[in-house]
Amino acid sequence: MSRVFDMEYTALQMLIAGERRATEEGATVWLAGLNPGVMDSIKASGLADRLGTERLFDNARAVIRQYQARFLNVSNEDSNGMKSGETDLLN
Repeated sequence: MSRVFDMEYTALQMLIAGERRATEEGATVWLAGLNPGVMDSIKASGLADRLGTERLFDNARAVIRQYQARFLNVSNEDSNGMKSGETDLLN
């Protein structure tokens, strides 16, 4: 969401409703790369509290590392000092 510079009320309400629906259906919503204005809207709406720090990330790389660690049991660094899977997933 790094290219989204502002979020109007209706879009924010749709995001909140979509996150609730996804959670009810067993999916997990993670947000990454939020611009400051969008993050302010997310915080003011209470969605940031609902997501918590474990589902809000600075960038896509952080999401990939978290996903790998949580679901694939991949360590954070491989023998080359690179983040595991980073090259394969990001290139």
